[in-house]
Amino acid sequence: PKLDAVVFLVTADAPLVASELELLKQIRRNDVRKLLFAMNKVDKVDAEELQQGLQHNRKMLAAIGFGDSSI
Repeated sequence: PKLDAVVFLVTADAPLVASELELLKQIRRNDVRKLLFAMNKVDKVDAEELQQGLQHNRKMLAAIGFGDSSI
């Protein structure tokens, strides 16, 4: 509850999982004002896989209230 900001790292080669989504829900409940999403391992996937991963993660984030966030 005393966080000023969160940098949440997602990987390009794995979609968000339930435990990560639960953590993000807790972050949302604590009203963290600055939440930044970053993606690593983008060099490990091709362009199509990267777009599929981004679409999936954006859909999952929107479902828990982070639809306006960018990755």
